[in-house]
Amino acid sequence: MDALAHDEHGSPWWLSADWLRTHEREPVGHRLLRRLIDHSETVPGPLTSEENGADFYAYILAARPSGLTTAALGNPAWRIGATGPESVALILAGDGRDTIHAGGPEALDALGLWVETWRSAGRPGYRRLRPELHRSEDGWIVRAAL
Repeated sequence: MDALAHDEHGSPWWLSADWLRTHEREPVGHRLLRRLIDHSETVPGPLTSEENGADFYAYILAARPSGLTTAALGNPAWRIGATGPESVALILAGDGRDTIHAGGPEALDALGLWVETWRSAGRPGYRRLRPELHRSEDGWIVRAAL
């Protein structure tokens, strides 16, 4: 969890993203959460009812594009999507039929681009993932790869 805020009921809302993992970014993450809590909008998409949200979820975790963010918004349901300094766009993990967003269009555009890339790649999912080991300072990290 790289940014945390609470709504009017005291429920925790949080974001986790590589780009938020510096002390200088803490106010940015908090500001994004406040935008979500106070000014979010829900729009349809980016996935259709014929598309497998779980496959997109697996793909996006393996692809790890810049701005990739995981979140929980006041409830235990995990979300995934795109964030940047001025915008946020998140879908329910494994679903993708509705997007909650706040701020400018940048995060919505990024999420849409990721979906188009996934479609162009043939909509790969869990069956096309394989584990990949990466050496780290403390040992090894296992990541999913296509």
